[in-house]
Amino acid sequence: MTQPQQPRLTSLRGVGALALPLLLASAAATQLVGCGDVVRGDGDGADDPRSVSAFRQVANATALEVQVAVGDAERVVVTCDRNLLEHIETSVDDGTLHIKTRRGAQLRPQGRCAVDVAAPTLEGLRNSGSGSLTMRGPAPGLASVQASGSGKVAVDGIKAPSVSVSGSGSGSIKVAGEAESVSLSVTGSGSIDAAELLSMSAEASVSGSGSISLHASTSVRARTSGSGGVAVHGAPAERDVKSSGSGQVRFED
Repeated sequence: MTQPQQPRLTSLRGVGALALPLLLASAAATQLVGCGDVVRGDGDGADDPRSVSAFRQVANATALEVQVAVGDAERVVVTCDRNLLEHIETSVDDGTLHIKTRRGAQLRPQGRCAVDVAAPTLEGLRNSGSGSLTMRGPAPGLASVQASGSGKVAVDGIKAPSVSVSGSGSGSIKVAGEAESVSLSVTGSGSIDAAELLSMSAEASVSGSGSISLHASTSVRARTSGSGGVAVHGAPAERDVKSSGSGQVRFED
């Protein structure tokens, strides 16, 4: 009796040889690690103008460099490797421009990866994570600067009745300009350099090992808890200071 012919199995060796380059290319661009995907840039730099509605505040939650300025109209341009642009999201919610990476992707650009932002009025800046947020030029309406994480924030040209600056984590904030009154607070090991933010009155609070430097010409109220410190410039006549722990308030008259 003739045995029925068994179906021929296609060799997987040839298929594997063909698929291997594709798999390696995909793995080189995206690697799954931890809680997100590492996405490597292709080295092809490109600019991507974004269409956004009106906003008055900017919140950066990425590891990118964000440059902010006052301009005639809202403008958002993302510059990065072309294959990474789709992973950088920009959206406006309740007057705030949010900048973040899609689905927690960890971007590894080959060149400059930044977001350039402009708006007629900017009232607040917020930086979280390891990225940087920089505002150069006049900032007449800016009233709030916040930072959390290990990133950096730098702002010059402040000119406002009052300004609030706060930091948590290990990041740094540097602000300059003029204000009648300032409120400064640090929680953690971060720092606020406001020695070039000229004010009449200032309130400062440090909790942890962080530091604050400020300038007040009339009055200062400073509190430290932990090993952190406050340096006061401007020789204010009214001085209300208290420290608990090894931290201290110094007057650099």
